[in-house]
Amino acid sequence: MSTVTIERTSEDPGRTLGIVGLVLAILFPIAGLVVSLIARSRSRAAGFTNGLARAGVIVSIVIIAASTVISFAIIALGVAITGDPTLMNP
Repeated sequence: MSTVTIERTSEDPGRTLGIVGLVLAILFPIAGLVVSLIARSRSRAAGFTNGLARAGVIVSIVIIAASTVISFAIIALGVAITGDPTLMNP
């Protein structure tokens, strides 16, 4: 039976991507989520925990959820004000 040994390198391979993912999470949440998940995966494969990547995932999810709720609230407000569900008054 062979054993697979993963050597722990001195530097986290997902650290830079974690920083990029966190910045993108604020500016472009969907891209930030993808990059942060990739960074987290690379760090875990090398035996590291990447707090910045985790923060990027959390920030992305929170911003996406908040944007979705706000969008639905604006649409509902528009329908309530106009009384027209299509929001198109000829």
